[in-house]
Amino acid sequence: MTRTVSILDRETLHGVREKVFRRQESTLADEARNLELADFVATIVGIRRDMRSLLLDLPDAAFVAQPDNDADELVWSAGQIILHTCDAATNTFGEFLRTAAGLPDGFRAPKGTGTGVYPLATRLDAVALLDACDRELADAFGSIPDNRDVNTEATVDPVGTTTIGGNLMIFAIHEDDHLGQLQELARRLS
Repeated sequence: MTRTVSILDRETLHGVREKVFRRQESTLADEARNLELADFVATIVGIRRDMRSLLLDLPDAAFVAQPDNDADELVWSAGQIILHTCDAATNTFGEFLRTAAGLPDGFRAPKGTGTGVYPLATRLDAVALLDACDRELADAFGSIPDNRDVNTEATVDPVGTTTIGGNLMIFAIHEDDHLGQLQELARRLS
């Protein structure tokens, strides 16, 4: 029997974030318990596909230093957002996934500084890094058996102890948050 893959939409991901982090009514592992690896792969691949499309359509002004927002908070350029998502994808979420699934080490994107600062990146550099990260993710996802239980627990620094599904849930939430940043940058610059 073929199972339908569930793609977690923004509303669902925001709901999980609210339930887990703000109201503390659940855990990431609990929220991921009834999902399968294919659900997370489809969700994350879809978000990253949307990031790539938006990255290619953004004006050149999106790749230069951005002014702080009205709350005087740092606003990343499009290239900095991609550098950060690739850092997180390969050095945090991907590392957990590879370790928990018993996979060999893979490609690692450059890390940001301890303060979360990333250098500016051109569109060309951002796309090249996104390509490398997406190949790494495809390799990691493709190396995990389809029947791998996302409820398998592992402890990996700096994430700590969670399930593969819990790690993939926060990965999907993280990616969607940064897709939202790119969308906001596009709106502001249009």
